[in-house]
Amino acid sequence: MAAPERSLADLVATLNRFTAEDFTHDRLAQVLGGNPIRESSFKPRVTFRADKYARHSIARAELYDMILLCWAPGQVSPVHNHQGNSGWVRVLRGRMEETHFHAPEWVIAGCPMPNASSDFDIDDEGTGHGIKLRRNDHFIHPAGPAVASVDRQRPIHQLGNPLRHADDEPAVTLHVYSRPHDACLTFDTTDHTCRRVELRFDTVASA
Repeated sequence: MAAPERSLADLVATLNRFTAEDFTHDRLAQVLGGNPIRESSFKPRVTFRADKYARHSIARAELYDMILLCWAPGQVSPVHNHQGNSGWVRVLRGRMEETHFHAPEWVIAGCPMPNASSDFDIDDEGTGHGIKLRRNDHFIHPAGPAVASVDRQRPIHQLGNPLRHADDEPAVTLHVYSRPHDACLTFDTTDHTCRRVELRFDTVASA
């Protein structure tokens, strides 16, 4: 017998019953993964942008953010961290690629920006210089029940829908963060710089 489908509203209702202690790697992977998510519950929110991937707020509370991201073929996030939050992602449509990067200790601690030091400088525009990241694991995530995650031990990654194949198609991903996710550090691995970026939604769910 096929597993029963759930809606985004079902997931939101579950997360609204959680305490802070419930937002663990295994618990969120169990809740977000597994049963199919009913397409009719997220399809009305699926819209794309030509210039970058689109961010649609599904639900937000003191303890979590739930966001739907829509990726046209060729759209990839910058290398970024999560300001000390944990995050989980499930691919609802298409195929996504993810690369993790080795992080300096101040990034693992979730700092918004480290203090200037002998090997790290912040210029007048707030850009940090001297940040050298090391590329680690690379993953391909197909649509399905599996859940990928980032946490304090693996805080920096890049996620996207790069052009790889003749049958490239748009992708849709569902993200949950352990706190509202309003800003992050983005990293340029060529120039060895980073800067803080405020995050914005393309659409916000009606109350």
